Amino acid sequence: MRFFLGSEIHAKLYVGDNSAILGSSNFSYAGLQRLREANVRFTSPGEDYEAVRQIAENYRQMAHPYDQQIMELLKSLLSYVSWQEVLARAVVEILDGGWLAEHEDLSRFLDRLELWPSQKQAVSQALWVLDQHGSVLIADPTGSGKTKVGLAVLAALTYRKISQQEFFEANRFVICPPPVRNSWQEEAERLSCSLAQIEVASQGVLSFSATESYAQVVRRLRQANFLLVDEAHNYLSRSSVRSQTLEIHNLADHVILMTATPINRGAEDLVRLMELLGLDNLSEEALRTYQEVKRLAEQKGRLGQEDFQKLSAHVRLFT
Repeated sequence: MRFFLGSEIHAKLYVGDNSAILGSSNFSYAGLQRLREANVRFTSPGEDYEAVRQIAENYRQMAHPYDQQIMELLKSLLSYVSWQEVLARAVVEILDGGWLAEHEDLSRFLDRLELWPSQKQAVSQALWVLDQHGSVLIADPTGSGKTKVGLAVLAALTYRKISQQEFFEANRFVICPPPVRNSWQEEAERLSCSLAQIEVASQGVLSFSATESYAQVVRRLRQANFLLVDEAHNYLSRSSVRSQTLEIHNLADHVILMTATPINRGAEDLVRLMELLGLDNLSEEALRTYQEVKRLAEQKGRLGQEDFQKLSAHVRLFT
């Protein structure tokens, strides 16, 4: 690296093995409307290319070596730490929700929801995972307040969309087991006072496709941009009507799965969880692994520990 002190040249010079570019235009108002600009590109071999290359070489010779100064600057800005310290810092940022401090409005909104510290931590983690991967699997144990956590995630997602002044029609849909529907409904109504309504449906409706209630739930599933599925382990069997019905959710922007027991049978459950989380949210590597393992499952009828390890590494990113 070399440094040239002077203002004799404003145009930029880029010289490669096969071409040379000379110019300084930009797409600002001044560059497009007010200033007179010129740009040229010459290819090698040719006299014009050689002329621009020689101009660039002359300026390079006039410039002073600057490698040492750049290295000293970088060393003064960087703090060398062990990989263990770097990992610990990243873990703390995610688990403690420290990144929320950079989003004061969202942090204040979550404070108004009167969450326990552990619940706010869970919401913070879930939002981070949703930002990174599109869907999230919340696997907190029974009794940890998953209902409030799940609804708080929905409310926070909606609040953030609205605060960003995006055109947004909030279609937030919750599917839960029949015994806890009233609990979800009561908590949803409490959180819906300042935001769009959160609709709650019983999963029992999904098992009876000949009813009007089933048709209504299907319409809501197709319209939902934020979908929350409570006790998601109830949808790990592909053969049930309710599991097949849930598959039409693939237009949702975000899917939130909640269960204290995400794995009951082993690798087969992980294959199903990847489908519920949304195959379009998988990385290319994860999608290849999913396709490979699913093909093996169809051939062998049973997956082993090695398959489990392959899949769990990818599902863990959503958890």
